[in-house]
Amino acid sequence: MTDPNQLKSDLSPWVYLGLGSNLENPPEQLRAGIELIKKHLQPKALEISNMVKTPPLGGKVQPDYYNLVCRFRSSDSPIRLLKAIQGIEDARGRTRQEHWGSRTLDIDLLLVGDLVFKNDDLTLPHPGIPFRSFVLAPLLELDSGLVDPVTRLTYLDYWKQLPLQDQQNLIKIT
Repeated sequence: MTDPNQLKSDLSPWVYLGLGSNLENPPEQLRAGIELIKKHLQPKALEISNMVKTPPLGGKVQPDYYNLVCRFRSSDSPIRLLKAIQGIEDARGRTRQEHWGSRTLDIDLLLVGDLVFKNDDLTLPHPGIPFRSFVLAPLLELDSGLVDPVTRLTYLDYWKQLPLQDQQNLIKIT
């Protein structure tokens, strides 16, 4: 007979993280970020999308960004997850001086299951997901049927609503 307590722990929500970098060998920064996620968060059932490369947001002159999304099961609280990923960013030399500025490693907490949450430090789901091809494409690679817990639209619907140029500026790195 299945232990109901064990079954519950296996059903921890999917946590989705978006990782991005455009400094100091971005693909290596993303790989190092994943290794630190493994070490500090001890994720269950970790899955990692392919990397994508895109021009920077915000019209600033800076190198292109490399991005990916990973997902894993976790029962950690969103605040614990946020503190852990900020520590990982710091360990990789992240500085927070300029909005949309260049960075060694940026990790965004995108989703924690169907949780809808907002405080001064964190909003779930991440409000930028519907507008960013570099988040949507890797997110959809991991789960093409994923639904926004606020609007109940699929993230594929958001992808289809993106300007064609945003979709075409995305280069998949395998």
